[in-house]
Amino acid sequence: MMKKEKLIQIAALALSLSLSGSAFAEEDENFSLESAREMYASGAWETAKEAFEEAYNGADKKSVMRSEAALELATLHWEQGEYGAAERYITESIATAKALKLNSTLGRLMLIQGHIEASLGKLRKAETTLKVCNKMAEDYKDIYTAALCRIQIQFVQKLRGLPMNEGQYQKDLALLRNSDRDLMIGTALAKGSDAFIRSGEYDQALNLLNQAQARYEAAGSTPAQARNKLRRAQLYQTMGRWADSAKDLSGLEAQFRSMKNRPSLVTYYALAGRIAANGGNKGDALKLFEASLKTAKSVNSPQMVANSQLALCEFHAEASHAQALGACAEAEKGFRKAGIPDLATRSKLIHARMLHNDGQHVKAREGYMAVADDLKKRIYTDHDRRNLATVQANLCQVELLVKSKGTLQVCRDALKTADALKSEDKEITSIKASTHYAAGIGANNLDELKQAKMHFKAASEGFEKVNDELRAADAYLWLGRVQARTNDDAAQASFQRLMQLSAGKPALKDTRLQGYIQLSQWMMEKENWSGAEEHLKALVAETSSSQDKAWGHHALARVLLKKGDRQGAITELESGLKEAKAAGDKELARSIEESLKKFRN
Repeated sequence: MMKKEKLIQIAALALSLSLSGSAFAEEDENFSLESAREMYASGAWETAKEAFEEAYNGADKKSVMRSEAALELATLHWEQGEYGAAERYITESIATAKALKLNSTLGRLMLIQGHIEASLGKLRKAETTLKVCNKMAEDYKDIYTAALCRIQIQFVQKLRGLPMNEGQYQKDLALLRNSDRDLMIGTALAKGSDAFIRSGEYDQALNLLNQAQARYEAAGSTPAQARNKLRRAQLYQTMGRWADSAKDLSGLEAQFRSMKNRPSLVTYYALAGRIAANGGNKGDALKLFEASLKTAKSVNSPQMVANSQLALCEFHAEASHAQALGACAEAEKGFRKAGIPDLATRSKLIHARMLHNDGQHVKAREGYMAVADDLKKRIYTDHDRRNLATVQANLCQVELLVKSKGTLQVCRDALKTADALKSEDKEITSIKASTHYAAGIGANNLDELKQAKMHFKAASEGFEKVNDELRAADAYLWLGRVQARTNDDAAQASFQRLMQLSAGKPALKDTRLQGYIQLSQWMMEKENWSGAEEHLKALVAETSSSQDKAWGHHALARVLLKKGDRQGAITELESGLKEAKAAGDKELARSIEESLKKFRN
């Protein structure tokens, strides 16, 4: 079975804003707003909100000040997860700006509106708003807002299962990086890490997040620093660096609570829950995952609720499958309703894996097939192909377990997808080796021995590349067996490689004992009596199985007789008879007794 990859994805639902200062003309700036923005940047969000409300309430309803204050309030309410209030304020800000013909500001205002709509799960509406945002910003030569709008469009499209325009995405990030604003540069660096994470290049992603953190520190933005720590903490977990993740999360709960930043708390609790689960603190982990879900429900964002259900789904999948089924079903339902197919499919995949682990292979096969069908509809990048290859590889394993005649073809399909990646990294190499192994058994079962040899050879070599000696030894055992069936002299080398890999390794004892049996049989067929004697004696000395000892002594008797040692053969038969009786193998015991009678008569 393929190693299960981590599935929790606590995705931020909006891009960190990086346009410092006002969207409006500088002559309309107000000291009270500037002071409030400084409070916001320091993390004193409630104090900042009061200051923004004071400016809003003190301004004429049809003034620039009113529109600008409404924008700031919309942004702050959105970041706190108060989407209803955010929507009301941004609607007013846009209406006032239009009435005052402040058309050059509309791009920035509609960017915020697009963020809010996306957070509310209105993805199609958000995409439309952001496209207008891009056009308005471009019309007024606001290149940075236009870039942010295009980036957010791609984010929304990705949520909807649509392909990203990677070239345009990278161009927009480069544009932001070349600005003279630390917040904007930090945003570009942080978003740039996503591509490296998708491709598994985690060190490069971490380097960009570290650079982003330095920019946010230079800008003096406490909120941006905290959000970036969340991103970095999640990456550390993906890398298996749990202590570093915990260090980044330290102090964030209190900070987000003081800011009333509920969306970030949703992510914080989920990540903290994973740390607790990894440390074996299941009780604490469950409380944290439940806190994530409770907070998400208070925000009333369908994506956040589904993400928290997904985190619970994976947590329970490790222990309580009955509870996991409910969480997985709720997560899938939530993502389907929100129009986020990728994460709906992930929820379904966890369910299929649980069935696989529980031995419900027929149902697991149905689940994997449904997941594979979903993924095939959205193959845009190597990341997508990698996901499909992993699912198809699991399906290949299940097909083998249910003894399906279609095993070989399913495994070939998985290999075709994996080969298309043109990747030699450890994960893909292991997936391909496992799939070749299953394909080899499938081909052997169909008596397609040439194909079986090809697959077992690829499997054994692949497992060796990733230092998986246990499975490599087993693959060599199968390879040698098939080669022996076809009278291929390479069988001896395969069995000997098995013996080399398993020498001195207790975990490989069972495979090594099978190797002794297979290699001695091969040598007897080739009349290499001395070689056969050596391996049969090793088998008898190492095995604790009376059945294997009986077989070994019986075979040794034949070998010694061929070498002219009649008394030695009798001694081996007597030992074999004793072990056969201990094993309860009446047929073998009867055969040995008949052989002894012939010798004694």
